[in-house]
Amino acid sequence: MGYLKAIILLSDGKSLCPYIENFKCTIYEMRPTVCKAYPLSTNIDNIVYYDINCPGISEIGSEVIKNGEISPSFDSYIFDDYQTRYINTHKKLEEFNKIVDFELVTTINNNKFYKYIGKEINPYITMHLDSLKHLKKYNI
Repeated sequence: MGYLKAIILLSDGKSLCPYIENFKCTIYEMRPTVCKAYPLSTNIDNIVYYDINCPGISEIGSEVIKNGEISPSFDSYIFDDYQTRYINTHKKLEEFNKIVDFELVTTINNNKFYKYIGKEINPYITMHLDSLKHLKKYNI
């Protein structure tokens, strides 16, 4: 769409998460917040959605959200005012030059993914660089 968007990549988009072995998470205690909140996910409209394809949703689906409230066992700060945090991240990313500060890493489903190669370090860039560590198993 012509702008940069912060994304945490855990897989190559074609395979399961590389940290799943024997149907168990091998980084469970260190997993990213997005994994802790799964099967719930945030959206720019501040609505929390859940993945109906999650293998466990049939077992817990009715317990994830009740009366419009997220179950305390799934609640996370990532659901708090997500829209404002998303917009602030977008504004920060607009400060960068996509051609000079980033290089193409991979393309998944016609979406281009970049890694930061510039000099500035801030919480957004640190989070971005940390997310790239998850793709090392794919040699990306």
